[in-house]
Amino acid sequence: MDSASVDVLDTLEVPFLKIGSGDANNFPLLKYAASKKKPMVVSTGMQSMDTVRAIYKLLKAAKCRFCLLHCVSAYPTPAQDVNLRVIQTYKTEFPDVPIGYSGHELGITISISAIAMGAQVLERHITLDKSWKGSDHICSLTPSEFRELVDQVRTVEAALGSPAKQFQSSEEPCYNKLGKTLVAARHLSAGMSITEENIKVKVAEPKGCPAEKLYEVIGKKLLRDVGEDESIMCDDLE
Repeated sequence: MDSASVDVLDTLEVPFLKIGSGDANNFPLLKYAASKKKPMVVSTGMQSMDTVRAIYKLLKAAKCRFCLLHCVSAYPTPAQDVNLRVIQTYKTEFPDVPIGYSGHELGITISISAIAMGAQVLERHITLDKSWKGSDHICSLTPSEFRELVDQVRTVEAALGSPAKQFQSSEEPCYNKLGKTLVAARHLSAGMSITEENIKVKVAEPKGCPAEKLYEVIGKKLLRDVGEDESIMCDDLE
């Protein structure tokens, strides 16, 4: 919260410096902290979007590595005031810096949701007794709650996975049971052309040509006889 504290933390060789929301618009302090050339984490509670843009420009000019945290400085923060979509706004506007979330809400659900919204850094306060004096304690987490938060965040991170839509190996049992294939609607003789009327989509064994290839195989000729309800294999067509 002041330059003397920055000096102490620098002496202690902390891995990064955190600037709370109350000093996010304290530009002289931001510049001084940035001069230490340590990574910085800046909470942006109580600040307008224009001020956040100014913070970004100042720290970029200082050639400082930094992270911006969406934050609402209300203790506890009502759910309707959290506005997690700001995380996406930050990610769009500041694509070259990590974006995170500093939460003061009750419980862990919203913080977990912040990860699903794309937060790369998550800050929550921890307490040993929520009844202690001070605005933070009521919305801080006990050690067991904090452990649960970490576990749930790791689960969400795993679930977010890849943006690529593809068949998963875990789907194999369901596919083997319910996956559809192309079958002959009646006995078909070698040399016949496939039409939409003489094939059906069914569960069949062995798995034949995938159902989604139906319109690709129409017009192709069979290389062998196929009995009614028998799977049509992709190799059976030319």
